Amino acid sequence: MRITKKYNMRKSKRLRKISRRRKVKYGGSNIIDVVFTNDNNVLIKVDNTLKISQEYVHRVGAEQLFRKIVNYMIQNNHIDKNKNIIDLGAWIGDNSLPWAKNITGIVYAIDPSPNNCSFIKETLKINNITNVNVIQEIISDKEENLKIQAGNMNHGEFIRNNNGTNANKIKSKTLDSLYNENIISNIGFIHLDVEGMEYKIITGSKKLIEKDRPIVSYETHSRDNNIEDIKQYFISNNYTIFKIEEVCGLDASCRNSVAIPNSIVDKINLDDMYSKLSIDSKIFSKVI
Repeated sequence: MRITKKYNMRKSKRLRKISRRRKVKYGGSNIIDVVFTNDNNVLIKVDNTLKISQEYVHRVGAEQLFRKIVNYMIQNNHIDKNKNIIDLGAWIGDNSLPWAKNITGIVYAIDPSPNNCSFIKETLKINNITNVNVIQEIISDKEENLKIQAGNMNHGEFIRNNNGTNANKIKSKTLDSLYNENIISNIGFIHLDVEGMEYKIITGSKKLIEKDRPIVSYETHSRDNNIEDIKQYFISNNYTIFKIEEVCGLDASCRNSVAIPNSIVDKINLDDMYSKLSIDSKIFSKVI
């Protein structure tokens, strides 16, 4: 759920120059080969005739530290490759697809937008990726009627809609309800990119989190009112929270945090991570 940029096909020559710098190759006719260098050099093919596909060019260089850290945890099996991943706010699948190629489990790509879900499904077909389940749902802390407060279905913020017309109502689910219905299971990692709804979604995921004990990444912003509530929830459930010192959205205050069960933290060699990723404890720091 992000804002996409307009792409003018008349600028294709300029884009080719940018593409070479961003590890993107133009293959036959309408296919772009995108290499995610921070995700174990995974190659994803996308259809160049679709405007939104150009976002893959930009996503190669976006949130590089986050991608490196998640990839390190996958390659070292701190995020269990045999378990499943939830990518909530999957947008165009720029995390879902690279992760799917790096694990043997399933990636649940969850997004409320039919356009985004359709694009992900088409890209899965192009790449012959079979371990991504696309789920078109809006997720909250309870099953209720919501409406778009800002933006649109492709990239928007949602609020309760108890008094609106049926045309404006969107029925939400919780991760726990999907878990109870066996639509999702055996979760090793949850990624939340949900435009300020992190606390609500975590609140509606307590059964899943407390049973499966996944690593959970989530965004925080200066405008958020529940940062401390999220922190206290995870600490009370024997998690340690790390913050990645990297802007992760259009808001300059946006940062990714990663909540890791203490049983997994004890197995992570932070010095090895810092050395291999060329970062330090100021970049990936414990939240006290």
